[in-house]
Amino acid sequence: MRRVRPSKSDIPKLGRTASIVVELAPVGASLIMPCQAKQVPDDGEVLREMWRVLKPGGIVVVTAPHRGYPFFYDPINWLCERILRRPIRAGAFAGAWMGHRRLYTEDSLLGLMQRARFSIVSWRLLTPWCFPFTHNLVYGLGKTLLQQRRLPRVLLDEVDRFHPEAGKRRLWNPMSWVMGVIDWLDRFNDDVAKKGRFVNIAVQARKDLASRGEVAA
Repeated sequence: MRRVRPSKSDIPKLGRTASIVVELAPVGASLIMPCQAKQVPDDGEVLREMWRVLKPGGIVVVTAPHRGYPFFYDPINWLCERILRRPIRAGAFAGAWMGHRRLYTEDSLLGLMQRARFSIVSWRLLTPWCFPFTHNLVYGLGKTLLQQRRLPRVLLDEVDRFHPEAGKRRLWNPMSWVMGVIDWLDRFNDDVAKKGRFVNIAVQARKDLASRGEVAA
């Protein structure tokens, strides 16, 4: 599998035109992407560009935020959507809608990918259980503290998933206790049967071999 990692200079162009401007097109067997379609005006254009750069027979795995997220994931927006009929999209209380133009249902994401000419292989709903105010704590507070290094490094390194020693729990570190509680709760997500609300949806799709003559040069 080849990893597509655009440089910082590529990101604005990706946001404006959904053009994956890297030297790897067409991409090989697999393309895994936390879906940025939620953040751009034309989400179909993002998926059509993914289809373009993927070789025929290649697999794409897309994850996106689910429209029917659990109450505890973002209680503030859950209530705002039902009482005020609109979410909070910016600021400290943005939660699940922070930076997002849209969330997805199963039908809306599957239909979007099919219209982008992908063949659906499988799909799955993920994470019915989560820590209360997860999105606010992780992306509202935690991400700011991590990026601006406002806590001691020994604490921040424990929760930095890109740290070279990520995942190695140190019992003397208080953040290890926090992560331990989160890991314990996450065990309940192994069985999603008969659950009604989910944080994410993941879709595995294929660019059919019949598309061989349509791959970008």
